[in-house]
Amino acid sequence: MNRKTFTSGMIALVLCACSDSGTQLPKPGDPVLVPRTMLPAESDRVYYEVWCTETDVVPSAKDELQELLTHGIPVKLAWFPQTCSPCECAVCVAVITIELLHRDDAILAFDFIENTDNYVVNCGVPNMWQFDLSR
Repeated sequence: MNRKTFTSGMIALVLCACSDSGTQLPKPGDPVLVPRTMLPAESDRVYYEVWCTETDVVPSAKDELQELLTHGIPVKLAWFPQTCSPCECAVCVAVITIELLHRDDAILAFDFIENTDNYVVNCGVPNMWQFDLSR
């Protein structure tokens, strides 16, 4: 191998290494509190997960979103219940609502479902924390 070939190869290697390390995952920013009525209608890009946390909602929500993003789930918008549902009936649940950039059934591996036909959703929960990851 001559010096010119070696130098060209090293430059290509450096460029590849730089381009790979420059790709960064989006991070969930600060959410906005919105009324529950702002949730999207069911569509092929909207998924749900029964979810309630006993800890602070926002840090727990950011952790949940970061896990989805780390696994390549194309999250556009996400809504988390401000509080757990105060209802005590078996069919009333608090749920996360996630709208993806495009349909991706890989999210189903994270316990998300495609519809809420079997539940009364977010009853007694007036507001949702909305995360916008589309920026």
